[in-house]
Amino acid sequence: MDKLLSVTQSAALLDLHPVTLQRAIAKGELKSLKVGRRRLISTSQLEAWIKKINKKGK
Repeated sequence: MDKLLSVTQSAALLDLHPVTLQRAIAKGELKSLKVGRRRLISTSQLEAWIKKINKKGK
């Protein structure tokens, strides 16, 4: 089972600003779950988003 991370935790892990991830979620580029007032991102969704970003850069 994938680990769920908050936007803040995910941003810290990737050394990004949380707003960067929030924008990706708002655009539909990064899938997340809403639990109460929090957005949680699974590690597999985070990995898929990173791979997608890397492909765009090439």
